[in-house]
Amino acid sequence: MNTPKTIAIAGCSGYIGTHMTQAALALGMQVYGIDPLLQDHFVSQKNFTEIDTIDAFCDLDADIYYLALQPNHRTPYLARLIPDGRFIFSEKPMARARDPHVCDQLITQLANTSATMRYNFLLIYNPITEQIIQYLRSHKKVAISYMKSVFEKNRESRRNDRNKKFMEPIQYQESIHSLALMLVLRGETLSYDIQDFDQIFPQGLIAVGESSPYDAPSSDYDTIPDGRFYGTLTTSGFRMDVITNFKRFDKQRFPTRPQKKVIISGTADGTPFTIEADYQRDHEMLRINNTDITLPNFRPYEYIWQKLILPNDHNAPHIIPDEHLARRAYQISALLWHTSFVKQEVVVQSNETFSETALSYCTALESGHLPLYRQHTGREWLEKHIIDPIIDAAEGLRAHIDRP
Repeated sequence: MNTPKTIAIAGCSGYIGTHMTQAALALGMQVYGIDPLLQDHFVSQKNFTEIDTIDAFCDLDADIYYLALQPNHRTPYLARLIPDGRFIFSEKPMARARDPHVCDQLITQLANTSATMRYNFLLIYNPITEQIIQYLRSHKKVAISYMKSVFEKNRESRRNDRNKKFMEPIQYQESIHSLALMLVLRGETLSYDIQDFDQIFPQGLIAVGESSPYDAPSSDYDTIPDGRFYGTLTTSGFRMDVITNFKRFDKQRFPTRPQKKVIISGTADGTPFTIEADYQRDHEMLRINNTDITLPNFRPYEYIWQKLILPNDHNAPHIIPDEHLARRAYQISALLWHTSFVKQEVVVQSNETFSETALSYCTALESGHLPLYRQHTGREWLEKHIIDPIIDAAEGLRAHIDRP
């Protein structure tokens, strides 16, 4: 495999940045990293070089620039890297929920340069998805009629420092992964242009859902984001149920157990099929028509780098995770947030109405209609020292019992 000589990583000591940096080093890549909280472990690595400033970072002649940053922290990097025509690998979402205009701005900027943009939709860079795509391509006529995603983990526990990381409303933060996967897999069967609304959603897209607020373990919020979402998307001949939960308890009031499960059904050459997948790290599973599919041994974050840099990858999806997929997934995330906010069914008929719906969060924020974050020291102490230890123990027991 031809690997690039250099990877430049901004945010190399954040949660996802740490995993991706460790993976790049394990693959023998030369890594340049910038982070205000740089880990000593990286500095001691012979193929890691610390970078002090954004200008010095952007001046590097790196093969890939990876932005493991929140959307509002990417701006100074993108302002340099896009005009310079660099290969940019970025975290999702494409923009903050309150800044939908950034999506169109990036599309325009990228169209006028030679820069390449890819987004880190984790499910797409995964051998499970590769196997699903191979199955779909092994038939002449395939139709996906139903999909369900259940992504859950407890991100409210105050005992886990990872939970202190800032997050967008869950529809933008986590549901977006399953939405991107849906767009990619349906793209395999419908061969649509991701920019063409009518090809993707004939007769429009209908959304309905409900949400619950997030009990944030940090004070880095002005408004309270959604921490749980249950909803449905429907278009011509297709329905998707979306369950995404970052709260301590699931909808049945049981302690939330970590899971990333996907169910897909439809017909292949006239015969019904069902695909069941679990993307949860260390518990990966794929079953097609009740037959377990053998997955290769892989390390998820190393696999991302390997797929990203592999030239002429014949197993790559037709819909690539570029800025156009990122914007479409962002728009659907915004639609899910909007339908739960207005508490009624919402119908989208065109790209124009999609763009209008994407403004909903920004409008609600500016008009003062979003709940404001308030710190409650006594309650937070009680949660961290009494409630969360009990819930975390019950969560671990439930996960152990539920898994085969």
